Amino acid sequence: NKAAEDELQERNRQIEGEGYDGDHDAHYVEHQLERAAACYATANFHPQTPVQPSLWPWEREWWKPKSHRQNLVVAAALLLAAIEKIDRAEANGSVCSEEKS
Repeated sequence: NKAAEDELQERNRQIEGEGYDGDHDAHYVEHQLERAAACYATANFHPQTPVQPSLWPWEREWWKPKSHRQNLVVAAALLLAAIEKIDRAEANGSVCSEEKS
């Protein structure tokens, strides 16, 4: 369906366009992907204040909310990246460092 296609397309954009592949994501050890996803998923709760949420894990310039639907697509792609990270760790016979906390 279109929603799933858009989420996969966004994840591919993150990988191919931004270079945020599995090797890059492996450096996150404080739930940054999940925190960023939460920020995008809730960005439209208070649209009158497009301020960077306190939960946002990265630099201010990387906070780029858009429409409610697009924010949800980005959130879903970030969650997909987090799940992929866990799957890679399990496939390598280890536990994702974030799973320990």
